[in-house]
This record gives sequence, C-alpha cells and structure tokens, in this order.
Amino acid sequence: CIEPSTTVEKTLLGLQLGKVALLSGDAAGALIAIEKIKPSGLAMALEVTDIKAKALMELGKTDQAETLLEEFITSHPEVEGLKKLFALLDECYGSSAIASPSELRRWAEDARKSPAQKLALYYLARFEARRASPENALCMLEELARLPEDNPMLEETLLELAVLRIRLGLPEEALAGLPEVGADGHADFLRGLALARIGDHSGAQVAFLNAANEPTLAEEALFNA
Repeated sequence: CIEPSTTVEKTLLGLQLGKVALLSGDAAGALIAIEKIKPSGLAMALEVTDIKAKALMELGKTDQAETLLEEFITSHPEVEGLKKLFALLDECYGSSAIASPSELRRWAEDARKSPAQKLALYYLARFEARRASPENALCMLEELARLPEDNPMLEETLLELAVLRIRLGLPEEALAGLPEVGADGHADFLRGLALARIGDHSGAQVAFLNAANEPTLAEEALFNA
C-alpha cells in the first residue's frame, strides 16, 4: 500500500474515505476521516462541509449540522455548488419544530443577488409553505419564476409553484405554469391533479398515465388515473 505523499493526496484520500464511510452507514467514521483535512480551496472546503453535515445529521446532531451549513453559506455566498448545502439545510429545518428562517430571510434579502440569494429565496418559500404560510411562499416563488436568469432552482421553482397553486385552489394558474405534456413526470402528475380539480377527468387520466412513466410516481399515478 502506497502512502499518500502530499497534502492534496491526503486530503483527497480523506474525502474518499469520508464518502465511503457515509455510504456504509458509518457516520462517526466519516467524521474521523475528514477530521484532519485542511482544504486547499473553496471547492474542497464545500465537499468537507457536505460530508460533515451529512454525518452530523446521521448522528442526530441536526443543530450542529445546521450551524455548520449556515456558517459556510454566510462566509461563501458566491461559491459554486451551494445547491447541495441548501438542500441539506432544508432537511435540517424540516426536521425541527423550532427552526428559524432568519438566516434564509437574511440571505434572500441580500442586494448582491448572489447564487445564495436565489437559493435562499426558494428554500425560504419551502419553509413558509411547511409552516402554514402558503400565501407568502406563493409570492416568493412567483418572484423567482418571473426572473429565471441564473436561477439554479428554476425547474424546482415551477413545480413548487404548481403545487402551491393547486393547494390554494388555483388549478388554472397551476396549469399555465407547467412545462409541456410529457416533458416531466412530476409536472404531468401535477397536471393531472389540476385538471381533476377543474373537472376535466379525461384529461387528468391522460396526464396521470403519462406521469406513470416515471418509476417513482408509477403506483400513485396509476391509482389516480
């Protein structure tokens, strides 16, 4: 076995060991693997943060993971790859009854319009929708949908927008914002729900059958069809 000779090699090895440990369910081992890593750049620092946050979450230390993610995003709002850190942060918020959206709100109001700003606005909308504030969430998602340039969550924004419009009794508006038929299984499933709400049951059936081509939706889509 050849020992890694440089700091970069040791860092890459630590990252790989951390990822393997996570995949095998050894969260504590993942933390040990990355403990002494000294990232040589922001991309590597992001990877270390990703592994550490996932490991902490697996160990039930969601509050620590939340703090770790918030601190990294605050320090590096322009770095590429923030999308996966925001997704983890959203999991942290979703699992806590006392989570606060204060950091999301602060990032979303950032005048610099960084990648973190649009990601924060999307996830703030999700937070508001979960906390029984769908009207506020709808306004945020509509703002994002009106400005699609550089939106790293555009597809997700349009789908979340359709979900909220259906939930709020606006099926016609939901239909208007969905991509064309057959473009996306999740969109077709939402199309089926919206068409059913306006009484077009034959159209809804076709939409659900299209959605059934998506393996993760097949059972539910066929049931609704």
